[in-house]
Amino acid sequence: MRTSHRFALPAAALALALAAPAAFGQATLRMKFEPGRAFLYERTVKTESQARAGKGTRHMVWELSSQRQELVLETRPEPAGGRVLTLDTPGPEHLTLYEEDGKDSLAKVPEQQRTRLLPDVLSAQWRDPRNTPAERPEKSTDPSQALELLLAEMRVLPEGVIRAGDTWTRKVDLGILKAVINTRFIDQRSENLVPCAVLASSIEVTFGPDFAKKLTVEKMTGQNIVALDGSAVSGFSGTTIIVEKGETGEERVTRTYQEKLTNSQRLDPAVLDKARTDMARIDKALDQSKADDLEGAMATLEQFLKDNPQPGWAGAIQNIYGVLTQRRLLTKPVPAARLQVMLQELKNTRDQIATQAGPAQVTQLDQVIRQVATVNFKGLLKQMKDPDVVNRDLAAFGLGFVQDPQALQALQTMAKDASPQVRGTAALSLGVQGKAVDIATLTALLKDADPRVRGAAVFLTFRTAKKDDPQAAALLPLLADCLQVANPWARAQAANALATLAPKNSVQAVSALVTAYGIEQELALRPVYLKALKEITGLDASDIGPYEDWLKKQSGAPPAKPPEPPAKAPAKTPAAKPKG
Repeated sequence: MRTSHRFALPAAALALALAAPAAFGQATLRMKFEPGRAFLYERTVKTESQARAGKGTRHMVWELSSQRQELVLETRPEPAGGRVLTLDTPGPEHLTLYEEDGKDSLAKVPEQQRTRLLPDVLSAQWRDPRNTPAERPEKSTDPSQALELLLAEMRVLPEGVIRAGDTWTRKVDLGILKAVINTRFIDQRSENLVPCAVLASSIEVTFGPDFAKKLTVEKMTGQNIVALDGSAVSGFSGTTIIVEKGETGEERVTRTYQEKLTNSQRLDPAVLDKARTDMARIDKALDQSKADDLEGAMATLEQFLKDNPQPGWAGAIQNIYGVLTQRRLLTKPVPAARLQVMLQELKNTRDQIATQAGPAQVTQLDQVIRQVATVNFKGLLKQMKDPDVVNRDLAAFGLGFVQDPQALQALQTMAKDASPQVRGTAALSLGVQGKAVDIATLTALLKDADPRVRGAAVFLTFRTAKKDDPQAAALLPLLADCLQVANPWARAQAANALATLAPKNSVQAVSALVTAYGIEQELALRPVYLKALKEITGLDASDIGPYEDWLKKQSGAPPAKPPEPPAKAPAKTPAAKPKG
């Protein structure tokens, strides 16, 4: 029988026409998991941050493109679902806009800081036909993690039959927040000739008391595009706006993301079998990790990487290996040689961050150092007796982060070490701990022949001595003498210590500061002296003149010392100043 050309339809149009009744009528959306089905998604994320602190503003935009691969490894009948392997491969995240107080300041940002490299992430999880992960955490203690979980909740399909225009509501309790998810079947359209339902969701978020005053989710919306036959999720897009309030201002972060299915295929059985075998090896490593067999897990991953050197999963596996390595270092003692390398790396990193970053980054690193040092406390006590000066110095650095009476006693012993390098680090560590030491030790350190040791002793005095302590008066002449040591940081610490410990209107302290101001070659230190003078005298002046006049009016004022530049610095470069 011949079909009239007048009524003939192209195959694609015919398929759409046949699907139209189901698409525009009612549907039960359920995912169909077929082993070997592989999907490739392209994703873009734009993060815009607008911060206000006092009268100042900052506006930043970061943009990221990434790929997301999904592979159905296997299925099961009860409970029904499929195990889906996911590999996220993010590209570099680029800073595309940076403004300060409304002015373009992108050129101020060093080129290497305009790009952030993000790790590949590999995971595998069981999902039920409603696309709900079977092993999702019920509670969360981290706001960022909780919000990521809510994004996944927007992908969960409705329970029963739905029709175009239907709306349904779900409630989610993640511990630190509660959410109400409202979803509506707003449209249907064809994606790659496949009829799809378009589901739009919005989420109302209420944080618990720990975060309610600090965090507000102004907007959280998403749009999920799902094939009516359950063969795939064709796309997902969304917007989240979060406001975080601080003591001096607030930050508003807007994140938009767009994810689209770009390829779907069925893998060759041999390729699927290889993926299953590889995932079984990764599962073994993760099980070993959960059982606290970190060495076994790391050995399993090392062998996997040796057997699979080609690109693919390698980046993600190396990331897992790095996480296990860090966990191993933070929870279990390491051999002496490894401990020495770790301490040197941490010390170098801390010195660098202390001069280039802010207090928040230093505090974060200090938490890591504290954990490493505490776990390896016994090793540090042995290392403090090492004949190698470098190793004793590293032990003094690590002991400063251990809150234990033995650590304090060990540092006081090391403050009398034959090496000035060790004595200086021990004094700094005692200052970081903020625990008072005996006056004899403190006096000896302030009189030390080495400028770095004297600078560390000033820092220790500033951190531990009290103004109302009768012994503090005996330290003032020693602190005044430290205003002329070669180390600029030590001179600044001496000025701060005098401002803190000297009695009100102390002629001795003012005389020392005025003299030091006159011979100071580091112009950046002069405001430090003026600030100290203001604290002692109560005068508010922008130059030294008023303080010189004040000194002349005081009866019994000591004669001004002849200007002499600070002693020459030793050839060794002083250590970077610590952040207590």
